[in-house]
Amino acid sequence: MSSTAACRPAPKVRDLRFDTVRGALLLIMALSHVDSDLRIFIDQPFGFVSTAEGFIFLSGILTGRIDRKRADQPAELWSRARKRAWRIYVWHALALTGVWLLTQAWVHFDGSTPWELPFLFHHTPLTGLVAGLTLLYQPGLLDILPMYAGMALLTPLIVRAHRAGYGLHLWIASGVIWGLDQCLLPPHLFERGVINTGAFHFLSWQWIFVSGVLIGAERRLNRHPSRLARPQLLALGIAGGLFLALLRWHLVPAWWDDVELNRLTVKTPLALLRLVNFGLLAWLLGLVASVRPAWFNYRPLALLGEHSLPVFVVSIWCACLTLCFPESGWSPVGRWLETALVIVGMAATAFACEYLRKRSAPPP
Repeated sequence: MSSTAACRPAPKVRDLRFDTVRGALLLIMALSHVDSDLRIFIDQPFGFVSTAEGFIFLSGILTGRIDRKRADQPAELWSRARKRAWRIYVWHALALTGVWLLTQAWVHFDGSTPWELPFLFHHTPLTGLVAGLTLLYQPGLLDILPMYAGMALLTPLIVRAHRAGYGLHLWIASGVIWGLDQCLLPPHLFERGVINTGAFHFLSWQWIFVSGVLIGAERRLNRHPSRLARPQLLALGIAGGLFLALLRWHLVPAWWDDVELNRLTVKTPLALLRLVNFGLLAWLLGLVASVRPAWFNYRPLALLGEHSLPVFVVSIWCACLTLCFPESGWSPVGRWLETALVIVGMAATAFACEYLRKRSAPPP
C-alpha cells in the first residue's frame, strides 16, 4: 500500500462534529497510554467510561450513516465491509510490526530486555510476530484494531436488518449475546501460551458497535435528535451520570463493596454499570452536539479524527517507545516529554496525511 493511498481521501462534505469528537477520543486514548501528568484529568473523569467505548460507538454511527445508502445493494455492502476490515487489519499489522521491530532493535543495541513491551516479542520473537499477525497474540495496545476489524464485517448484516425492519430484533439479539458473555465467560482476557485474546471481549463490545450502526442508519434520529431531550428524561440522565461520576471518585457512598463494584465496572467484558454509564454519557453528549454544533467544530482535533487509523498507529509506536524508558516517568520533565512526544507524533502524522491527500486530489 502506498503512503498516499493509506491516508483515505476525504469526502467532499464532512460533519466536523464527528471528526472532532473522534480526534479528541484518539488524543485522550493516546495520552492514557503514557505517563502523562494530564492523566489526572483524562483518565475516566466522568465515571466508569474510557475512550474505547466512545471510539467503537462513534465508528458504528459513522458506518451506519455511510452504508445506509447502499442497504439495497448487498454485494456492495459486503465488498465495502471486506475492504474496510482489510484496511483496518493492514494498519494493525503495521502497528504490530513496528512494535516488534522496536523490540528487536532495543534488545540488539541496548542488550537489556524491555519488559514493558510484549513478552513474546523479546522471548520468542518469530513466534510472537507470526502469532500477532494471525491475531492469536493481541497484547496491550495491539488489541483494539483486531476487534474493530471484526466489527466492520458485521456491518452488512446490521444495515440489511435495519432496512428490512428488524433493527430492534437484531439489537435485542446483540444484547442477549452481551448478557451471555457476562454470565458464561470469565471477566478477564484469556492468555495461554501464544494465545492472548486482548483486553476486550468481542461478544460484549459488539453491542456498542451494533447500537451505533443502528443509530447511524436511522434517519429520524439524525434529523430530529432533540426529540429525545424530554425534560424528565434529561433530568434523569443528568442525575444518573452525575451519580456514577461521583461514585467513580468515591465522593458518594457505594451500594456495593469494592469487589462487587469492580465486577460491575470491569472494562474487559464491558460490565453492566460501565455500559449504563457510557449510554448516559453518549446520550447527553449527542444532545449537546445537536443543540450546540459549533462547540464540536475544532479543526485541529478534526484533522486527527479524519486520519484516525494512521494517527492511532503512530500513537502506539510513541507509547511503546516510552515504555523502553520507564525511568522517564519518575520526574515531571520526563512525563511532559512523553506527553509532547505523543502529541507531536500524532499531529505530524495527521498533517502528513492531509498533505498527501491534497496532493493526490484531482485538480478542480
